[in-house]
Amino acid sequence: MGIDSGILKKIELENIGPTDKTEISFAPRLNIITGDNGIGKTFLMNCSWKALTDTWTYNSAFPKYKTDEKESSIGYVIKANGNSLFAGKIIYDAKTSSWKRRGADKGIAGTVIYSLVDNCYAIWDSNAKTEKADILSSRQVWDGDGRFTEGLIADWLKWQNEPQKYPFGVFKDVLKAVSPPDMGELCPGEPVLDADGVLMPTREFPYATVPITYSSAGIRRIVTLAYLIVKTWDRHIALCRENGTSPDTGMVVMIDEIEAHIHPKWQRTILGALMKIQNSLSENACVQFIISTHSPLVLASAEAVFDDDEDKLFKVKLSDDRKNAVVREEDFIKYGQINAWLTSPIFDLTQARSIEAEKAVEEAKRLQLEDDPSPLEVQKAHENLLKYLSQTDPFWPRWIYFAQNNGSDV
Repeated sequence: MGIDSGILKKIELENIGPTDKTEISFAPRLNIITGDNGIGKTFLMNCSWKALTDTWTYNSAFPKYKTDEKESSIGYVIKANGNSLFAGKIIYDAKTSSWKRRGADKGIAGTVIYSLVDNCYAIWDSNAKTEKADILSSRQVWDGDGRFTEGLIADWLKWQNEPQKYPFGVFKDVLKAVSPPDMGELCPGEPVLDADGVLMPTREFPYATVPITYSSAGIRRIVTLAYLIVKTWDRHIALCRENGTSPDTGMVVMIDEIEAHIHPKWQRTILGALMKIQNSLSENACVQFIISTHSPLVLASAEAVFDDDEDKLFKVKLSDDRKNAVVREEDFIKYGQINAWLTSPIFDLTQARSIEAEKAVEEAKRLQLEDDPSPLEVQKAHENLLKYLSQTDPFWPRWIYFAQNNGSDV
């Protein structure tokens, strides 16, 4: 990995959104954010984006308590090239209903890519000399937006026809790295005319060469992300060349709900695949990942790549009085099987079963603790277990023994 330059080191949130006060110190390589729906994962990602770029993707955050006594702010520490630290604060101005930066007068020196869960994408480059980030829908990424990109389709065809390896060779390497496990490599094929007579890039499937526009939602999202990483890096180098400056090595890649649209088998490999991307960009590249997930498969896959010195796991949760969202760093423990992850403190499930099966098992356990259980209750519990519990569930052996010895016809 490159030197950890061009990364977000820390944010501190006060009286904003769902939180009174919380802070998070990020790792230089991989940051995984977990937590229930509606308590702040996306909010935390949005505030991280604001700290890095001084822009909002869509709607800005809002004070939790709009009073003169409570300041609403986003504090941050950014590490730039050469190990320089930029610390500052973005404060809500109630008079103008806007957020104003104090302290460091700029965001990250480098690039930021944010994959939102609604299939929109935000791109920031400190060398672009603009106060606005590029916010693109998935369709704009593929077809072009008239400013940031001519479109994935047009660039793919152009890159493929250029004699030099760069950037198409890098794009191919990134696609190979993030390929789904069961469908083979995301290998570009020769362009073809689609049903409308339009020249299209293709992907080689085991069974056919298919225009990339016919891909599934999961493949489209990952291909889009791969393209934007290469496109943003390539554009950054071009902008630095125009400005007469050296390229910044730092890139922050933020992905909200990384598992969206992708099959469980792919969820088991996508995280490790993304970690390899910086090797394709440049030997000096330093990519910091900030991702959120609901998937125990993604967490299980992290066991193979997680490094305590370079990575962190966080959980967003409600305080004991349920009035404040806080972020806690969690020890990364290798729980192994997916069921163990589901019942770990990260996901907090009592059992890795359906709710109905869980209730049936709990009722059966209650009866097992009684000195003289009612045969009718035992029989009813047995019928519920038959209805809701898998035939191979490990609870069956001890229950069958108990039920047979307590008057149940099993």
